[in-house]
Amino acid sequence: MTRDELVETIRKVAHDKGREYLSRAEFLTATLIPPYQISCHFPRWNDAVAQAGLRPLDKKGRPDVERGYSRDHLLSAARTAATKLEQKHLSIEDFRKATGITERPVYRLFGTWETFLQAAGLQIHPNYNRKIPDEELFREYWRVAEELAHPPSYSELANHSRHSIGVYENRFRGYRRFRAKAQSFGVQHGFLGASEIVPETELPDNTKFKTGPVYQRLDDRRVLGARIDFRALQYEPGNEQEVVFLFGMLAQELGFSVESVQEGFPDCVANRQLKGGRWQRVLIEFELLSSNFQMHGHDITKCDLIVCWKHDWKQCPIEVLSLAKYVLDAKK
Repeated sequence: MTRDELVETIRKVAHDKGREYLSRAEFLTATLIPPYQISCHFPRWNDAVAQAGLRPLDKKGRPDVERGYSRDHLLSAARTAATKLEQKHLSIEDFRKATGITERPVYRLFGTWETFLQAAGLQIHPNYNRKIPDEELFREYWRVAEELAHPPSYSELANHSRHSIGVYENRFRGYRRFRAKAQSFGVQHGFLGASEIVPETELPDNTKFKTGPVYQRLDDRRVLGARIDFRALQYEPGNEQEVVFLFGMLAQELGFSVESVQEGFPDCVANRQLKGGRWQRVLIEFELLSSNFQMHGHDITKCDLIVCWKHDWKQCPIEVLSLAKYVLDAKK
């Protein structure tokens, strides 16, 4: 099921119930669609209903109320950003860079980006929803690489690219796969030599699933990560929920005692062990990649620790726990 098909189905179920909101449980009961179909496209249920133009739900399952940024604040920020850029249109990426605000509160309060811009008196960016050719994405990667004098990391490409980082992730099912394609393109077109390709930090070769032929991907189901066969987890995490699952497996041996895991920021409240048998409370945010914390616009003053699968945010201002590094060390 594609992202658009899922959003349309959510919208239809809510319409059939005569509501402007819909819970995840109601949707699954009404459609019998497997839960993984949702997690393939959206990290949280409220992100999915916002895309469908519905009202999100609070922690108790009630229609949500405005929180965080107000409608007027977001509209004013968009107008100010457009004025500074001296243009009548505004892309999501331009909005994020100019204001430091992600698109999530926009979708939560306005439903769609088009509705938001219309309310702000602005126009849709000419490239909005345009199918960007793969070659254009590859060339943009190497333009940023030339600007930085080295191949960009995830966060560097997000900060310097003319396109949203989500375009790269969604098109190639993750930044690592995109970068491999971009580097191959670079070799073919003379941007770098084959010996200069930046290697990925991977698990040992004996953790990879090598046997059997390679098949073409099916579009109606999720693609899993690399085979790691680490205890109860067969494949490397591909989303935030799987990072939470892996942390749950390892929490005790990592010296954590979990108080609660909840929706909303931060994701987890836990206590971690100090010297002398003492404990201290920490606020934890789970991310697939540490740089996603920055992309999601989280407040660093309200979080003590990022627990992620891979750490790719080189100048991260708060502590990071990379579970990939722990799994790698544990398998040695």
